[in-house]
Amino acid sequence: MSSPAPSEIFRLARFGVVGVGCSVLYAVLAWSLTTWAGLPATTASVAAYALAGVPSYLGQKLFTFRSKARHTDAAPRFLALFAVGAAIAAAAPLLLTQRLGLPPLVAIVFTCIAVPLINYVLLGRLVFRARADNAHR
Repeated sequence: MSSPAPSEIFRLARFGVVGVGCSVLYAVLAWSLTTWAGLPATTASVAAYALAGVPSYLGQKLFTFRSKARHTDAAPRFLALFAVGAAIAAAAPLLLTQRLGLPPLVAIVFTCIAVPLINYVLLGRLVFRARADNAHR
């Protein structure tokens, strides 16, 4: 088994910086909206996830993947992947908090782990890759 190339390790580290920052933003917002604003856990989670979306897109495009893909190509793909993450952010508190009676923090932590794992793989392969026909423009 070969080890990852240094460029892949640095990209993974950049992903971690952006991901941790956005996950902390999401967690603080979700926790605040749930505990202080009194929103239901699902509503708070989806709202927090949506608010963290803009810095996530810009950070991953510009810093992590250093993508030259045009926003008109990358943004719709990001939004599709973002919708998957939003579905997880909605389903986690619905299942873990409302159905199983676990504290909101469990759903927040689950979302902060599951979404980044999915995103790292799909962002580089589907979202921030330059299309072959646009690569030479």
